[in-house]
Amino acid sequence: MRTTPTPSHDAQADVERALIDAAQMGDPEAFTALYESFLPRVYGYVLRRVETKADAEDVTQDALVEVFRGLTGFRGEAPFAAWVFAIVKRTLAHHQRRRGPKEPLTSVQDIPSRESTPEQRAHARGLLRMLEAVLGRRHPRGLRALQLRFVHGLSMREVGERLGCSEDGVKGLLSRLRRDVIRSGALRLQLQTG
Repeated sequence: MRTTPTPSHDAQADVERALIDAAQMGDPEAFTALYESFLPRVYGYVLRRVETKADAEDVTQDALVEVFRGLTGFRGEAPFAAWVFAIVKRTLAHHQRRRGPKEPLTSVQDIPSRESTPEQRAHARGLLRMLEAVLGRRHPRGLRALQLRFVHGLSMREVGERLGCSEDGVKGLLSRLRRDVIRSGALRLQLQTG
């Protein structure tokens, strides 16, 4: 059910639209007002998705610089906040791709899975080490997704939050990883030697 905007909501939207228009025309004070309006929300969003405050500050700054650079391209076809957060999400994804896995696949062996036995986790770690040796340079995020999903027992949504992508993005990572594992023959090698 959709509600009719209240007069205060309309007034806020009008003020935001006026700031956007002025910022698009090069008014630094208007951009500063938009920046200050979005900074806490952007920073909070990013902070929940990175490991350190320093990373959150860097990603937030990079994202808001991209907002400034792209502001003349904002056409108002979507809400301004949605446009800003699309840029934030792209910047965050770029940051996470640049950084690769947060830690090597074998350094988190003491974190228990929610559903697996110690033997199953040990076997999964062995498979991950083998896959990392075969595919690690080509699929660091896919291997990280596999580790989070099957060694640590996270849901697809939780894996996506950790990697800064959607559930469909996680499924795509795992699908590409699976395809390349099959092509490489890595599982046949594991079965023959294991």
